[in-house]
Amino acid sequence: MVSTAHCFVCNIGLVSFEEALRYENALQKLRRQEKVPDTLLLFEHPPTITLGKLGKTKNILLADAVLAERGIILHQTDRGGDVTINCPGQTIVHPVIDLHRIKPVEYLNKLTTVAEKVLCHYGIIPDNTVTHPGTWIKGKQIAAIGLKIRQNISTFGLSLNVNPQLSYFETVNLCGIEGSKATSIESELRRPVTVDEVNPLIVSLFAETFNYKTENLSVLGLQGLCSGASDS
Repeated sequence: MVSTAHCFVCNIGLVSFEEALRYENALQKLRRQEKVPDTLLLFEHPPTITLGKLGKTKNILLADAVLAERGIILHQTDRGGDVTINCPGQTIVHPVIDLHRIKPVEYLNKLTTVAEKVLCHYGIIPDNTVTHPGTWIKGKQIAAIGLKIRQNISTFGLSLNVNPQLSYFETVNLCGIEGSKATSIESELRRPVTVDEVNPLIVSLFAETFNYKTENLSVLGLQGLCSGASDS
């Protein structure tokens, strides 16, 4: 990949799974129609468990009533992977990009590289020997990846634990792995770190890794674009 491509970047903030999915589905249509460039979305979710298309309900460790009591929402999705949980303090990085520019395997590897570069910036060294999906630190997951590719346009993406409440991750077998644990940048550094601090670094490293020239897009601008998505 040699040429520099144009990419919108929109930092949405805290948003429900349903609303984020509406944005992604609209952008997927617009990108396929070549009405928008590739777009990088960053956001957080309220406590939300998502099951991938290969996900097994046995990997959700709490009953529905307990999840509801704790304010955790459950969604079935058609992304790859098993089960994961999103929550505040975890930055979610979803590029909506045309994979004619890059092969899916290379895309997956580069997205993982972005997470690893962020961690290395903070002096956190990812495990090299772990074969489980995602990025792991001392046997604990710190980043997860789940993708959906439709008509050569990729949605979903990467989640990175910045400063979430780690007890949320005890509600599932992360990526379907029994006994799996989670960690975060803040937990590893033992000092406060915020999503607002990490997100600009993610954007910079994403642009560097994928050779993009980025342009900020406001939430209002995103809403205006998505409202114009056709049903085709």
